Amino acid sequence: MFGRFRAGSVSKQSKTSSKVSASSRTGRSTLGSSVDTEARLHRRWVFLTYSQCSLESKIEFEEGFSDMLQRNELTMATYYGCRENHETEGIHYHVLLNFGEQPNWSSKYTRSILPVEGNECDSLHISTPRPKQRISQYIETRVNYCEKEKGGDCFGQRPEFSLKKKLERKRKWEEIGSKPTAPAKLAKLKEQFPDVFLQIVSITRKMDDVE
Repeated sequence: MFGRFRAGSVSKQSKTSSKVSASSRTGRSTLGSSVDTEARLHRRWVFLTYSQCSLESKIEFEEGFSDMLQRNELTMATYYGCRENHETEGIHYHVLLNFGEQPNWSSKYTRSILPVEGNECDSLHISTPRPKQRISQYIETRVNYCEKEKGGDCFGQRPEFSLKKKLERKRKWEEIGSKPTAPAKLAKLKEQFPDVFLQIVSITRKMDDVE
């Protein structure tokens, strides 16, 4: 588990840089001593909590979040989140983020890219699935959290984790596997799972560059 850590507040003045300081408003390091500073993020799915945020508008926050993904070229990422208004702790935003591919980032780099510019927040907590936890269970619990309030203030693309969707994905993969040639399999893959197809193309290009 990558654990939880705090990333520093991000002021509106930080828009000139895509990387931000990891210090809090008090100027102290927000990475607790209990967290391994050499830990790396290898999880495709993460759950983000932005605490005590300055952006009151869900629309403005989502726009800033989308800009953050584009700025860091996370073109395959999808997200689903909610706005929570705590009476005593102010506005929180929770976001279930799927990077679209498995990262291999240091905790320092992860902290530097995920803050939303223009949104001052007390902290950013990042949680990942527990070891051996089923991803479908992790996704479902986070979606249920975002939707715990009826008519909740949600945004983004809701993940599909139902049994029906799983069976449909299995059928599509079987259809791809039934194709007689590699080009035919790739063509069907592009049709059924364009995001996976793009990942394969990207990996192939990187391998060609290495050679």
